[in-house]
Amino acid sequence: MKLYAMLIGINDYSPNSVRYIRPLQACLNDVANVNAFLKVHYGDLITDEGQILEITNAQATRENVINGFKNHLTQAKEGDVALVFYSGHGSYGVTAHEFQKFSTDQQEQTWVLYDSRESGKYDLADKEIALLLEKVGQRKPHLVVIADSCHSGSITRDVAEFQQMQPRFTSGTTEPRPLKTYLDGAYTQRPDLIIPNTNHLLIAACDRKERAWEADGHGQFTKALLNVLEKNGGQIQYADLFVQVRAAIKSETPNQTPQLETIGSVSARQGFLGRKVSAGLLSRYRVHFEGGKWLIDIGTGMGLDQSVMNQNPEIQLFESVVDGVLVGKVRLTAINITTSTLEITEGEPEEDKTYWGEPTNLSIKPFYVYADQEVTNLVQAAFDAVKESGLILSQEAKACRFKLVLENNTLYIVDLTAQIRVQGVEGTTLESAQQLVEILQSLGRWNRLLELQNPDTELDESKLDFVLKVKKGSEEYLCSDAVVTLEYDAKPISFEAFFANNTHQSLYVALLHQSRNYGIQVLKNDSQAIEADTALTLVKNTFTLNPKNNEEIDTLKLLISTNLIDSSLLSQKDLVLGKVWKAGGNDKGLGSTRGINELPQSDWLTKTITVRIVRKGKEIAGEMPIVVGKGIEIQTHSSFRGNVNWASLLPKTRSVTELAIQNEYFLTNPYYQLVSLEEGTKGTDDKHILEIGDIQNSTILQNEPLVVTVKLQEGDDITLPLFFDGQDFLPLGKATLDEHGNFRFEITQIPDEKGEAKTRSLGSALRMVFVKFANKIGLGGETQLLRWVDYEDDAKRKSEDLEKKIAEANKVLLLVHGIIGDTEEMAKTFRIARDKGYDLVLTYDYENLNTPIEENARILKEKLLKAGFGKVDGKELVLVVHSMGGLVSRYMIERLGGDEFVDKLIMAGTPNGGSKFGDVPGYVNWASVLLGLGTKIFPPQIGAVTGFLSGFLKGTNAVLFKALSQMSSDDEFIKGLNAGNPPPISYVVFGGDLNTYLTANDGIALMEKAVAQIGGWVYKNEKNDIAVSIENIFKVRNTPTYELPCHHLNYFAVSDSIKALKEAL
Repeated sequence: MKLYAMLIGINDYSPNSVRYIRPLQACLNDVANVNAFLKVHYGDLITDEGQILEITNAQATRENVINGFKNHLTQAKEGDVALVFYSGHGSYGVTAHEFQKFSTDQQEQTWVLYDSRESGKYDLADKEIALLLEKVGQRKPHLVVIADSCHSGSITRDVAEFQQMQPRFTSGTTEPRPLKTYLDGAYTQRPDLIIPNTNHLLIAACDRKERAWEADGHGQFTKALLNVLEKNGGQIQYADLFVQVRAAIKSETPNQTPQLETIGSVSARQGFLGRKVSAGLLSRYRVHFEGGKWLIDIGTGMGLDQSVMNQNPEIQLFESVVDGVLVGKVRLTAINITTSTLEITEGEPEEDKTYWGEPTNLSIKPFYVYADQEVTNLVQAAFDAVKESGLILSQEAKACRFKLVLENNTLYIVDLTAQIRVQGVEGTTLESAQQLVEILQSLGRWNRLLELQNPDTELDESKLDFVLKVKKGSEEYLCSDAVVTLEYDAKPISFEAFFANNTHQSLYVALLHQSRNYGIQVLKNDSQAIEADTALTLVKNTFTLNPKNNEEIDTLKLLISTNLIDSSLLSQKDLVLGKVWKAGGNDKGLGSTRGINELPQSDWLTKTITVRIVRKGKEIAGEMPIVVGKGIEIQTHSSFRGNVNWASLLPKTRSVTELAIQNEYFLTNPYYQLVSLEEGTKGTDDKHILEIGDIQNSTILQNEPLVVTVKLQEGDDITLPLFFDGQDFLPLGKATLDEHGNFRFEITQIPDEKGEAKTRSLGSALRMVFVKFANKIGLGGETQLLRWVDYEDDAKRKSEDLEKKIAEANKVLLLVHGIIGDTEEMAKTFRIARDKGYDLVLTYDYENLNTPIEENARILKEKLLKAGFGKVDGKELVLVVHSMGGLVSRYMIERLGGDEFVDKLIMAGTPNGGSKFGDVPGYVNWASVLLGLGTKIFPPQIGAVTGFLSGFLKGTNAVLFKALSQMSSDDEFIKGLNAGNPPPISYVVFGGDLNTYLTANDGIALMEKAVAQIGGWVYKNEKNDIAVSIENIFKVRNTPTYELPCHHLNYFAVSDSIKALKEAL
C-alpha cells in the first residue's frame, strides 16, 4: 500500500491575470503543514519522496495541475491512496449551456490556479476535476480530495462580521463557458453528456456558496483538520473526523460550514487515508444551542422511535468528543429526524459552546438477526458489546431477514429472502464474532435506509415529481412508477433522473442508489435549495447489465426535505458477496453504528424508484409456438407480439425492493407452491416467472385471444400458469378442455399490476407464474368407506372396530362430503359434536364422478344397515352433508327408506335445485377460477379442487361424468327428486352468500379481477355460494333455510357457519 499525494498551494497569482487577484497569506503554510503531517503519521506508506508532489505559486499553473492528476496520481493503483489537497482561491462562474439543467443557479465551482485568469484561460472547473478524478480512479485507488477554498461546498451566508479574517475568494465569470473549453474539449468527445461520478471522498472547507477564511498564517479549515488528526495520530474515521472539525470551525467562524461528501460508494466510516480503524460505537453526539433550544445530533434517521421517550433516557454532557470534563446532564424532550430537543437537568452549559452528549441507556430501532442456540452462544457477547447498534439476536426466523449459520468452523450471514450467503468470517472466537457484527451493522444501515419513510409528513407528495426519462432508440419514456422494468439488448440504456418541486416552498434533495450488493451510493446531494416551481436534472447516466446476469435490480431513493440534507454518512461500499474473511482481517469498508442519520430536521419524505434491468429475450410470443415448461405452451397468434423473458423468484443478483410475490405466504403455504420449470428459455436455472414485455397489438386480444395450453403430466398434481398482478393470483382467462383433455386458456386481456409489484415497462407487459397445487384425490383401494373418527388420535378416520363403536353409541353424527374433496376437514371441524352430546362421529367417503348418485345412496344405506343401524336400533342418527352429499343422502332417505333410521338431515351448499355447472367444460372453467381465488380466499380447500380437476383432466370431453351431469338443473334426476313427497324427517338447509363473505374479507376486488379475466360469471346477478345459487340450495319443500357469510368450500371453516351448524345439531 502506497500513498500518492498532490499538494497545491497558491498565495500569489500571475501578474498577467486579466483582473487583479488579491494574494493570500497562508496557503503555502497549509501545504507545508499537510506534508509534514503525512510524513510523520503516514511515512510507512511513503517509500519514495517523489510520492508527494508539491505544486505551489507559479508552479501551480493550469497545465501543471492537470498533468499532476494525469501523470502523478495515476500511479496509485487498487489498495493505494491518492490524495489531492488544494489551498487557494475558490470561485464560481456561469457553466456551459449544456450543463445548466443540472443546477438551479446555472453556476459551477472552480479552483483559481496561478495562471487561470490570464487571457484565454479558464479556472479548473468542478466538471473538469470530475474528468481528472475519473482518470485517477481507473486503477481503483482510495481517492480523497481536500479543498480549503471558497465555494468548495454550498449555500450563501453573511460574512460581514469576519473582517478580521481574509476570505479565499475571487469573483468569477458572468458569461456561460463554451463546452469545448473544458479540458481540451473532452466533453465534446464523449458519446453522451455525462459528468463522471468516480468513487472518491471530498472534504471541503465550506458550503458551495460560503467563503473559507484564513488568519494568523493558517487556513482556518486546514488548521482545525490537522489539529484533530494530530490528536488521533490519523487513526480516525472520516465520519468522526468531519464531526469534530465542523464543531471546531463553527465555534470559531460560525458562517463557515465544512462539508463531507462521499461520491459513489465510498464509505465515510473507514479510516482516514485507508487506515484500519475499529468500527466501534460512536458513543457521543454533538450538542449545541440553536434557535432558542438545546439540540443533540441524533434522531429518527438513526432508527430512534418515539417509544424511546418512555425510557426517560439520561444523556451526560462533556466538553470534548473523547474523555473531557463532565459538565452536566440533559434529557430528551422531543425526537426529530436528525436532531432531538433537550432539557438541561444538571449544570449550566454555555450557549455559545459546543458539547458532546453521551447517552447512557439509549438504543435504536431493533434489527433482528436469526440464529439457533448454538450460534447464539458463540456471538452473544459481541452483540452485547454494541447494544446501541440495535442488533438483536432472535430465534424466530419469521421476524428476521438475515440468519447466522455455522458451517465448517465458519460463521456465515445468509439473506433469508434472496437465499444467498452474504459474507462469512472464519473461526468461532470472540474476534470472529466481532467482525461478523461489523458486517451486520452495515446490513442494518442499508436496511434502515431501504425502509426509511415519514408517514406523518405534511408535504404534499402529489406536488413532488421524481421521474426517470429513459431513451430507447429514438423514443423517450417518462417513468415515475415504483418499479420500472427495462429490457437490455447489450446496449447501454440512457436515462436522466428529474425532480420537480411544484410546491410553494424551497426544498433540499439527495439522490441515493441502493445496490443489489448492499451498497449505498450518493448520486446527488446539492446543498442549494430547489426553489418553488422549479425542476432539476439530478443525474444523467446509463443502465447496463452484467454479462453474467439475466436480471439486476437496483433502487434509486430520493430524500426530500425542508432542511439541508447531509448525505455523507449514508454511503457505504458494496459488499463482496460470498466473501469469507479471516478474523481480524483487512478493512471491509464497514463502519460505526450510527446508522442512518444527518437527515434534515423539520418535514421530509422519500420517493423510491426500483429499476429492473432484464436481458431481452430471444423468443417472440405469438410468432411461433413457445414451450415454456413441462406441457405448457404459448400458441401462435396472427398479430400479438412480445419479448419472452424468464425472471427469477429469488434473483441471483441482489434485489433491493423485493417483488411482492416473494412474500413468505406464497413461499411456504402448504396448499400450493410456486415452481421453477426446468424446460423453456435457456440461460437461467430459476424460472418461476415468465415475462412477456414490449407487447405490441394487445388490443386485438378481445377479439382474438392469445392461447396457452397445459397438458396434464404423470401423477395427479396440477401445475397451472396464472397471472400475478402484485396482489393476487388470477386465472389467465377462460378455461376449456381441448379434444385431448388438455387445458386451454384464452387470454383476452392483460391485468394491471397492483401494489408494490407494479412495474412500468416501456410498452405493456404481463407476468405469468407457475403454481403447483397440492392434490387430494381418490381413496385408493376401496372407494366407498364408512369410518369412525378417533378424536383421541388427531381426528383420524378409522375402519377397525366400527360395528363395536356404533353398538356402544346412542347419539351418532354422520358426515358426507360433496363432489369435491373428502371428509377429512369436516371430521376435524365436528369435534364440536361432542359438546352437543354425540357419542360418535362417522364419515362416508365415496367415488364421486363416475358413480351415479342413486348407486352411492344405495351403497351408503347398505353400509349403515350392516354396521348396526335399523328401524328399532334405539339410536339417534343425524347427517351433516355437503354439496352433492346432500343429494346422495336425500335419495337414500326419500327413495330408499332411509328415514327409518335417520332422524335429521342438515345440508350445506347442496344443489337441491341443480347447478349451472352441470357439464365438464363449465366445471373446468369454474374450478380454474377457484384455484386462483383459493390461493388467498380458501387455501385449505385447494387440494380438493385440484383433485377434482385432476380427475377431469384424466378424461376427455367425450366422457360426461355421471354424477356431474345429474346435478344439472335440467337433469331428470334433480327433477324427479323434487317432484316426490315432502321430506319424511326434519331437514335444515344452509346456503352461503359469497358476496357477504367477500365483503367481510376484502375479497370483492379479487373476485372482480378473476371474473374479468374469464370474461363473465354465471351468477353475476344472483346470490350464490360460488358453486350453487341460493335459490337452488333452498329448493326443498317445507324446510327451514338459513343464509351464512361463507362460500361453497368453507362451510366447515368459517366461525359463523360452524356456530350455525353446531346449533342445528
